[in-house]
Amino acid sequence: MQKPTWRLALVGLVAIALAACSQPPPPTLSELAGDTAALSSFVALVTELGIDLDAATNDGQYTVFAPSNDLLDKYANTFGLIDAAELITSLKAAPATLRTAAIRFVAAHIVDYQPGLLTKDFITNAITDTDEWRTFYCYQGDCNGEFGLYWYGGYGTPADAYHEFTFYGGAQGVADIGWVEIVFNEPVFVAADIEFSNGIVHVMNGATDFGALYYLD
Repeated sequence: MQKPTWRLALVGLVAIALAACSQPPPPTLSELAGDTAALSSFVALVTELGIDLDAATNDGQYTVFAPSNDLLDKYANTFGLIDAAELITSLKAAPATLRTAAIRFVAAHIVDYQPGLLTKDFITNAITDTDEWRTFYCYQGDCNGEFGLYWYGGYGTPADAYHEFTFYGGAQGVADIGWVEIVFNEPVFVAADIEFSNGIVHVMNGATDFGALYYLD
């Protein structure tokens, strides 16, 4: 005998509910970064600087622009260093002011954009003639770090428009150091929109037009 339709529907709903319950929750940022081979240098850097990725992202929804191993090597090259490993080693003996600027610079890659997450699609398509904005991330109560995104449109076709990204960290008011900053256009993503418990991660591999990392002493 055929089962009543409502019973079949109920069985289907139960099956869907059980399947949903069986899905594991998304990982924390530290878990995701630790399990991503392309971010091993990033994990080593934040560990050296004492940045707790989970504590830094536990109170909202964040878009994390995580530099890949290759990109961190490029950061190091701009300092005149061989690779990310040498950069991390140099920070061990660096003055406190330089470490402070480095902490704020890295923290600027963790973006709290209040209207919503900065998905790859949003970054690629949300271009206007005049839009530009920046957001300050207060790591451990200190706001001397900044992420900026500028949209340059109005060049005839969308293909002619581009984005400029700025990551900045400084030790404001300290005489022997200025700031650490990188500016580049059109980031290249190794992976994008990877979900973690409090947002998404973009693994960045560089840019089509790589800018400069500055350190003033």
